[in-house]
Amino acid sequence: MQDFAELLKGIAAVLWPLVVVVAIIIFRKEVSALLTRLRKAKFLGGELELDESLDRLERTAEALEAEATSGSQELESPTVGGPDDIVPKILEEASRSPKVALMLLSAELDRAVRELLASLGGEPRSRSLSLRKGLEELAQRTSLPDETLPALDQFSEVRNLIVHGRGQVSNDEILRAIDSGLVILKAIRAVPHESHAVHRDNVDLYSDSECKQLREDCKGVTLESLSAGGAITKYRIFPTTRDDYKKGMRVSWEWNGSSKWGNTWYRDPESGEIKYAWTSSVEFVGRDLDRL
Repeated sequence: MQDFAELLKGIAAVLWPLVVVVAIIIFRKEVSALLTRLRKAKFLGGELELDESLDRLERTAEALEAEATSGSQELESPTVGGPDDIVPKILEEASRSPKVALMLLSAELDRAVRELLASLGGEPRSRSLSLRKGLEELAQRTSLPDETLPALDQFSEVRNLIVHGRGQVSNDEILRAIDSGLVILKAIRAVPHESHAVHRDNVDLYSDSECKQLREDCKGVTLESLSAGGAITKYRIFPTTRDDYKKGMRVSWEWNGSSKWGNTWYRDPESGEIKYAWTSSVEFVGRDLDRL
């Protein structure tokens, strides 16, 4: 009797896969329809999630633009930024491949935050910060609009749904995300801050007022600094051990506090006049903003 039961178990183990196959063949139309409904439900769910996220992003971007322009002139076009600005390239790419343009915009947002942080001064640390952490620090140090962080979070959510989502995404949906992302970029670029560029590099420095005792351990770099409002231009010279500064280079406002020089003079490269440089100065180590 026990042997018979074991035999039945063996037969069942062999026949069960066949039963499943036969059932699928018999009910193939019903199974196919069920799978189609499941796939459609999953696709529509992802589509609905993206649509809702886009709506939230657009509302927040509108609020951000209203906040940023409140009591002031309208924000400048994000294309303002010189011949090397990437925004025109983003807009051009959007007409060919919106998804590629979206990724370019995402990278530019990250670069804009790092550049602004570097322009505000301090130790060179912005390179190690994430985009959101960088914005959080900017919010503490500047007049960054309150809606910037929520807008960035929602932009990142939409970008991830577009890039990593399984459903199909239309070009129109991607363009909606790009449009809102450009508003965020405008708000970041509009934050008032001083800008600095190299005016003179590799200037000889001296430890005496007659310019006879050459400082061998550093050179001078003269910066042209434009005020946040753009009305005031200042020229100042600082010590540095770097030898890669070039005239016109846009640089961050960063310093090495461990290197310091006392009373220093230099000859003006244009007039030849001996000028007093500083009483005490730490080393200028500003980075090339175009290579952040």
